[in-house]
This record gives sequence, structure tokens and C-alpha cells, in this order.
Amino acid sequence: MKEKNSDEVRDILTTITPWVGSKRAAIHWYRSESFSTDGLTVQELVKQGRVAEVLQHLHHIRYGGYS
Repeated sequence: MKEKNSDEVRDILTTITPWVGSKRAAIHWYRSESFSTDGLTVQELVKQGRVAEVLQHLHHIRYGGYS
């Protein structure tokens, strides 16, 4: 997976991997699961420069918030 924001993508995948069980599952989630209220995947949000939004939401979930 080659992205402009490779450090941010790595942070996202590192966060989500324990939740989904494997790196392969994390990559699948990153590419295909709708993540935002507008139906975009995490990959699409990253491409739009919305990395901070994704990381903030994951941080919120990690510390007990709802998705």
C-alpha cells in the first residue's frame, strides 16, 4: 500500500490491527469499510486529507467512546 501519507496510514493500521485481528484484516477495513457519515472509507478520507479526523475518531473509540 503506497500512500502519500504513509506515516499516518501506518498509525491508522497500527491502531486498528488489534481490533480486527490481523494486518490483512486492517488493510481490508482501511480500504473497504464505510467510516464516515458521508459513506467514505478511511482510504478515501486519507486521500482527501482528512487523516486528523480519522485518528481523532479512532482515539475516541480507543478510550471508551462509541463509533
